Amino acid sequence: MTGTRVASMLLAVVALGLANPALAGPADQLVVEKLTDPDPGYVPPPRQRERARPARKADDNPTLDQAFESLGRAAGQIAQIEDQRNQAERKRLLQMACKTIESARSSGVDVSAWDEDCR
Repeated sequence: MTGTRVASMLLAVVALGLANPALAGPADQLVVEKLTDPDPGYVPPPRQRERARPARKADDNPTLDQAFESLGRAAGQIAQIEDQRNQAERKRLLQMACKTIESARSSGVDVSAWDEDCR
């Protein structure tokens, strides 16, 4: 290493050492002053006691069988909704295909293989 490199590295080490907060001088003392009361006539409201909660009914705690029945009903309803969506989408796509077949037929293309669904 050359002398300038050594000198620059020593300078960097000294700068890092001086920047260390542990080596800094003592901090200023913290001064705490008590503030005056902003509202001397304020009286906090009395703490309200919570009412005792009524005991839970058996319906609030469903049994495991009831929970599985509810889950089955929900799954069945979701399956019905999905089935209805799929049928509506199939019908829409079939109508689009039939329109395409009609336009192809009018142009003279043989569409007998796809024509069965549109009758």
